[in-house]
Amino acid sequence: MILSYAAACGQTHQPSANEVIHNFNPDTTASDNVGTAAETESEAAEDPFAGIDMGGMEFRVIQTEGVSFGTPEFDFDSLSGDSVQDAIYTRNRTMEEKLNFKLVLTQNSDYGGVVQRSVQAGEDAYDAVFNVSDLTASWIASGILYNMLDIPTISYDAPWWDTEFNNGLILNKNHLYQMSGSISPGVLIRSVALAFRTGTVKDNGLDLPYDLVREGKWTYDEMDRYARTCQNLNGESSYATSGQSFWGYATFGGWISVAAIAAGQIVQLDENGIPYFAGADEALVSAYERMQQSFSGDGMTSNGGGDYASDYIAFYKDNRALFMVSAIGNMIYLRDMDAEYGILPMPKFTEDGRYLNSLGSSYILGVPATNTRIDETGTILDCLGRYSMDNVIPVYYDSLCYRGMRDNDSIEMLNIINAGLVSDLGRFYGWTVQFLDGIGDKLIKGKLNVVSEMEKNGPRIQKSIDKTMAEING
Repeated sequence: MILSYAAACGQTHQPSANEVIHNFNPDTTASDNVGTAAETESEAAEDPFAGIDMGGMEFRVIQTEGVSFGTPEFDFDSLSGDSVQDAIYTRNRTMEEKLNFKLVLTQNSDYGGVVQRSVQAGEDAYDAVFNVSDLTASWIASGILYNMLDIPTISYDAPWWDTEFNNGLILNKNHLYQMSGSISPGVLIRSVALAFRTGTVKDNGLDLPYDLVREGKWTYDEMDRYARTCQNLNGESSYATSGQSFWGYATFGGWISVAAIAAGQIVQLDENGIPYFAGADEALVSAYERMQQSFSGDGMTSNGGGDYASDYIAFYKDNRALFMVSAIGNMIYLRDMDAEYGILPMPKFTEDGRYLNSLGSSYILGVPATNTRIDETGTILDCLGRYSMDNVIPVYYDSLCYRGMRDNDSIEMLNIINAGLVSDLGRFYGWTVQFLDGIGDKLIKGKLNVVSEMEKNGPRIQKSIDKTMAEING
């Protein structure tokens, strides 16, 4: 079924557990000056981009150089045989022909400095930027980003935009500086999830947990049951990062702190859409304590014992843990493992809750404040996103699954994860990053006192919020 523009703009769609969205037919294109008026109207009703002509304009996008945080590059010079790269290349060439524009991609390791200097000099140098979320607050304070809610040609509620996630980033009820959607998997790539060893689960007499997820019963209690059942000293006298012991989880404090965001919003919005430090309520304290119960203790969580955060991935690949807690994008490093693995959402705290998945630093779409072609920019971004929903994101899903094979269970889990993305204000805008970075290691060691940490960090967090909002409020 082909979505009409009016229908797309009038609803918010979250993919169900069994759904991979397939709504856009890229072959529906306009013929220049051919056909009757009735045929043209009918075509426009089916395809909101039919007949649009950008006059050969260059659409200028800038991003960091190469792959960072696992986010694919936005364009490639040619087909390469890599499924994701080829899907992105085909999207861009198809949309260039459809709308008559030319995509020009700039990649620079100092893209942030390049964009800031060009905007502060008043130059209209770039139409779009994929900016790491860590810089968002400072860019707002410096007037670098355009308010995307002022772009009339973006269909914000369409299913190719992550509407619920984006709504959670709106400040003052009417300011949104960056958006996530199918146009780039940067946010999904950086959301936290679980990899698990399917063979180990079966060998220990357990069922694969997919049905628990589908039934809404995948909780921290169930996850712990699996981890503790599969733990094994394997002849060692004690658990250690060397030797043969088999642990519950492989990860490090950074990803545990990201997973903790789903427990509750430390920064919230008041009735006027103004963010403020909300502290730790009873439910949030209880959730952190529950996480501490899961991830601390003998043989529960190991980072691999090395000097680098990535050592936990090598530890996991060496068959030393049942679960790996990490970003979805890091799952691709497991494709050369000898053992099979599956992907799961982080568990619920209680069965009556939702599957919520938070994210770390991620690349996300923004528009430089000096862009003078706002209407054209919105149209091109919308069209690229609509095509990507059907023709890039499903390919990316496939690429994450075991050895590139289509694993319907894991693809279903990825849809559930994507539908539950949490746009935590504090983490995304950087106001709580220092606090969160500190709690992960303490939680794994069983030494986290949430209330005390909140009281200690609260004034600094509020000061950071005030600094950002001072720029927005003029």
